[in-house]
This record gives sequence, C-alpha cells and structure tokens, in this order.
Amino acid sequence: MDVLVGLLVPRPDNIGKEFYIAFLQNKEARIPNEIFLATMSNKEALVIVTTPKYDNTFREEVVVKRKMGQKVKVTAKIRGENTELSYKSVYIVSTENIVVICVNKEKGPRMDS
Repeated sequence: MDVLVGLLVPRPDNIGKEFYIAFLQNKEARIPNEIFLATMSNKEALVIVTTPKYDNTFREEVVVKRKMGQKVKVTAKIRGENTELSYKSVYIVSTENIVVICVNKEKGPRMDS
C-alpha cells in the first residue's frame, strides 16, 4: 500500500488464485497469445487455463513450481476485434497464489540499416 496525502492507495498487482483476462485487438493474427505463470509459494501450484465461454474444449493444466515459470499459449482468435462485445476471455484458476503476465505479440517494422 502507498500512502498518498493521508489516504491508503492499494497497489495494483497480478497475484492471486483466480483470474479472468482478455486480449485486445492486434494486427498480427497468426501469433498466439502467451500467458506466463509463476509462483513464490513453497507448494506446487496446479493451474488450469480455460476459455469457457469462447471454446469450452480448450483446457491446459500446468504445474508451476517456485521460481520456475510456465508458459501457456492461447489462440490469437481470442483477441477482441474493434468494439465487439463477445465472450473472448481466458479463465485461470490455481491452487496457490500465482503471478500472471500476458503477452499479445505483434511483429515490428523491419529494421534495415
């Protein structure tokens, strides 16, 4: 927590046991989204990643150990498009506290010298 003029301001974080995430539109439709998972728990974390409202057949289960990250790839088709309203979300649940970092890649411009 930060103290700002006598007020407590909570710090945003990405630590927890349950997450819903969404990926924004991207020009590069062929590169899958990546979700990196890590834990500082002394216990192994069983993490289940699903897309329940988008594709109920997608399910990845990974075991995340202390200081050993895991990567899960999710189809690029789950990205939102323009201002659409959709069920394109990823649900992550874990048995222990984890850190979640999401990457939505895009190829950059070619750098010729």
